[in-house]
Amino acid sequence: MDDKVTVNLGGVTFFGVVKAVLEDRSNGLMTNISVADNREFLHRDDVYGTFNNVEIVEDNIATPGIDPRQWVSVGHVDSDDFYSFDPDLGPLISVTLQPSGEPAQCRVAMQVSGDGEGDYHPFVEGDAVAVALLGGSIRDCIIFARLSSKRAPFPSSSIAGQDPTKNVIGFTRRRTPYVQENAGPLMLREARVMRSAPRCAQG
Repeated sequence: MDDKVTVNLGGVTFFGVVKAVLEDRSNGLMTNISVADNREFLHRDDVYGTFNNVEIVEDNIATPGIDPRQWVSVGHVDSDDFYSFDPDLGPLISVTLQPSGEPAQCRVAMQVSGDGEGDYHPFVEGDAVAVALLGGSIRDCIIFARLSSKRAPFPSSSIAGQDPTKNVIGFTRRRTPYVQENAGPLMLREARVMRSAPRCAQG
């Protein structure tokens, strides 16, 4: 028989070859389809194109080979000439993706950007970062988070008399020179909220 077919399941397209057509009293005609990597599944021939054997289908789309692209990765900032600047894209950081070892040049996500606005914190060789690969393409990567690592550990010493490792205070600690510049009004206001005890003092 060996007719070539394409079957869509949840947005995933299977390219396969029809090996046999079987008749099932409860399900009607069933088509035995073999895909490129020699896995097979049964397809029920009706207008909805649904599958009768859900376990087989789930197994086919859950294993590598259907979509081999990587969408999110950990990266390590490269050791040599990792920084460059593009007038349109802003800072660009060269990283090595893990564990693939693929090199990637990444834009940097910011809390504010556009119209002359932006924020930035310097990178250091070996920094661990979280990288998004847009569309699964290594040619369009964005660093969207920094990660603690052995080279750059999370703060463990006292911060304002509190232990930052106990999940009881929020904080920002910076060791690099930092500038806060505002082109418009800036207001800092204390909210008066009644509490029985400060959260940082709780066990």
